[in-house]
Amino acid sequence: AACCEVAGALRCPVLNLFQAMIEEPNWKELLSDGVHLSPKGEEFLSTRLLNLIEDKLPHCRPEALPEVGVPWKHVDVDDPTKTFGRMMI
Repeated sequence: AACCEVAGALRCPVLNLFQAMIEEPNWKELLSDGVHLSPKGEEFLSTRLLNLIEDKLPHCRPEALPEVGVPWKHVDVDDPTKTFGRMMI
């Protein structure tokens, strides 16, 4: 709750994942071991996070962001230095 207060004070969008999860009737299915997200939990988080971005930060939608780096299909897996140069150590 403290992080939500800070976000509110800073006028920063926040996703209260705990609150969203406990409002779900089958919230235990969202956790694999009581702490970590299950596949359903990961989907739950990603859906809500993307909805928050769409609603509050549309300029940060994945499709609106510039592509940075090299697409993985273009990486020479046998010799990554051919792709990335000497920055590889």
